[in-house]
Amino acid sequence: MRLALFEGDGIGQEVSQAARRLAEEMFRFMGITHEIVTVPVGWSALCETGSTFPSEALAAAREADGIILGPLDLAHYPAPGLGGLDPERELIRELRLHSRFLPARTYAGVTSPFRPSVDLLVVRDNTDGMFADRGAPEGPFEMMPTPDLALSTRKVTREGIENLARSAFETARFRRQHVTAAHQADAMPVSEGLFLQTMRDVAADYPEVEYHEESVDRMAAWLERDPARFDVIVTTSLFGRILSQQAAQVTGSHRISASLSAGYSHVMARAHHGPALSLAGQNVANPTSMLSSTGFMMAYLGHQAACDRLIRVASTVQQTLTEVLARPEWRTADLHGPLSTHEYTDLVIELALARLGAAPVA
Repeated sequence: MRLALFEGDGIGQEVSQAARRLAEEMFRFMGITHEIVTVPVGWSALCETGSTFPSEALAAAREADGIILGPLDLAHYPAPGLGGLDPERELIRELRLHSRFLPARTYAGVTSPFRPSVDLLVVRDNTDGMFADRGAPEGPFEMMPTPDLALSTRKVTREGIENLARSAFETARFRRQHVTAAHQADAMPVSEGLFLQTMRDVAADYPEVEYHEESVDRMAAWLERDPARFDVIVTTSLFGRILSQQAAQVTGSHRISASLSAGYSHVMARAHHGPALSLAGQNVANPTSMLSSTGFMMAYLGHQAACDRLIRVASTVQQTLTEVLARPEWRTADLHGPLSTHEYTDLVIELALARLGAAPVA
């Protein structure tokens, strides 16, 4: 098993190293030969190579089974012509990571208005949609014909939606077997019509999975009123970006939830938060999001390879994080706990190994 580790900026070094330690211990427990290669991206890479995403990083990613990407300080990068590339966007495009998985769930001890527990997953398109860098082979899909007129268009392809749909249905098979497509076909009947028709075509291949459709505006209302009714929500990129953030907020998991991007032959775990520059180097960052994303990546790789050991370990990581977050004395400072980044990571690893039967816990 080969992983590429990109620490990123700010607290990225700390939370990414936490993920590395978790991965190493889990692979060691499973007896899986592994190698984790660290390549700089972000500000450190810009200083060394003149680019926030040097060619060495892409080469390492291409050779890896999985990628761990820390948070990025994108807002302060220089222009692309001056070396300020977005590493995540470059990886998504070059490796064709067509689907993004964004879980949102409630945790005991983490503030949320919803009980009993909520456990849903938003799967959104990663390569098409209404973003300026996804529409055209040359140049952006935003333009200003005159100083007083701005135009935006979006790209929806059958291939892209089919990849997205299959990602959602395959994942639902291992969850509660329910998929809801969020759309706005009344406002955009052509592009959303293609989205829905492709979803229906793929749904026919999964008769064991219950399939429903809901407009995005009604979906947003239901997420506020009764999010527990949803299992897997699948939608296009812009709607998915909004709904996933809303789901994370209403469940209280916006700082600690996972993020995973997957394609034909690569998968990338990423922290679902920013670089928190003011906390960098202080050993106080909460690594839960990065640890959870790493566990999610193990689950994805396990299902892809039909490796029960990986699936078991991934499930154990999630169970352990749930257990730790429920105990005030086991949390980090942002959740009003006493533990440092290193102490929290040590505890998660120790408890996970104990659950797996590898070590006692005092």
